[in-house]
Amino acid sequence: MKSKTNFRTNIYRERKPLFLEMQEIILKLGWSGFIKHGFLYGLRKVVVYWDLTIGQFISHPQYLLQYKNKTLNYFYHPYNMTYRNERAIEIPIIMEEVNNFGNKYSQILEVGNVLSHYYKFSHDIVDKFEKAPKVINSDVIDFQPLKRYNIIVSISTLEHIGWDDDKISPQKLIKVVDHLAENCLAQDGRMIFTFPYGYNPYLDSYVRRKKLKFNQYLYYKKVKNKWIECTFSQLKKYSYSEYKGTSGLIIAYFN
Repeated sequence: MKSKTNFRTNIYRERKPLFLEMQEIILKLGWSGFIKHGFLYGLRKVVVYWDLTIGQFISHPQYLLQYKNKTLNYFYHPYNMTYRNERAIEIPIIMEEVNNFGNKYSQILEVGNVLSHYYKFSHDIVDKFEKAPKVINSDVIDFQPLKRYNIIVSISTLEHIGWDDDKISPQKLIKVVDHLAENCLAQDGRMIFTFPYGYNPYLDSYVRRKKLKFNQYLYYKKVKNKWIECTFSQLKKYSYSEYKGTSGLIIAYFN
């Protein structure tokens, strides 16, 4: 597993040069289409290009994350602008756990399709909404696997369950975590979930009152683009922004 899943991704190798992307827009839409539809896209790409080159080292330094007893690199990638939000530490944390706890024989389940946008490795994905190859489109509460998983991971997905559905259902959070632990996780298996503080007030309350099946939590706060481990009470002054994301992150474990 470790040899196939290296989270120190080379972002420069994966990104097309800006002028080639602009050329593709002009070829597909013509100059009028480019002026109408491509300008804002191009402007956004300029911002991304700046952030991933010169700007990255000015406004987003190469911070190191202290996680448990290890030091991890932040994860910088153009997709979803990970350097601007909680993905910068969620992904290295999850991949560190997968690499350390798993092996080539491990059965891995991901709830919510996130990792496949950055890595290619063998694992099952259940996601109710996102259509993509090898993604099982099912509500996780209805997911009935034919096998048990050694590792179940989830990145910024749990907060949407029972909150962004057609009908708000706070109890669904408890039922989903119980279902995964009891019906999907193998004996001696491990679950690691990350989710933002402040997005779903019911989830925050369940964490505070220890109502979920998780038996361990870690908390991080964002201070001037740097993530620092903290206590749950220190998260209370942070809120979630649709545009800026979260400044508080929760990592939940069950084993």
